[in-house]
Amino acid sequence: MARERVVLHRDMREVAYSPERFEVLASKRARSSNYLEALPPGTRVFGSLARGDVRPASDIDVEVPFGSASFAVEVALSRLANPWNDRRLVQATPNSVVKALWIFGEVTVALPITRPNPTEEDFARFGGAVDREQLRRNDRVPGVDKRLLLIEPTQRGHRESSVADRVEDAAKVLGIAPDVIRGRVRVLKRRSETGRTGVYLSRAVRDDQNTEEVLDELKDADPAVRRAASG
Repeated sequence: MARERVVLHRDMREVAYSPERFEVLASKRARSSNYLEALPPGTRVFGSLARGDVRPASDIDVEVPFGSASFAVEVALSRLANPWNDRRLVQATPNSVVKALWIFGEVTVALPITRPNPTEEDFARFGGAVDREQLRRNDRVPGVDKRLLLIEPTQRGHRESSVADRVEDAAKVLGIAPDVIRGRVRVLKRRSETGRTGVYLSRAVRDDQNTEEVLDELKDADPAVRRAASG
């Protein structure tokens, strides 16, 4: 799928969904609910699935709260009908939280295994996130997509506008600090200009390993991981 470019200037406009688009949303939410029901309380689904502006190719991003035991997450995931395709540790930048990922095709389950900083916690509200109860109620929440458009759900679809044009207003809608939005605008604008979307670290976890063993290996070898693990 082609990378979407950021939109720095756009007046607010209404987008109406077709019945087929609402069906895609319902189908992907039904699949995501299997994961949220199996995983610990506080687990959330992020991005377009939380906002509602999904497409057939949209991924399902699930995150378990920090502090959950990785072995408990694996036990819960192993009870689902389909096994994961891949398991790995990732770190987006040298200053980022380290996460364990379990990948099931279009579904990715993430668990922070080093403590996220407050700005990283705000990223959830930046893109939109709903928990188990909100998913049961079929709630949709505002958030910002990869084009830097603020998506505000409506009964017929959503309203969208450039977050770069209305940082202060968007901060109030999302409940986060304006500086978090400005920082994300800088990062996503730079990625759009350079085309760089890679991660700093991505390490596969073999079947005969657990995530803590691999994290210990990475701490010994990589100062960035060691700093993240030390908090």
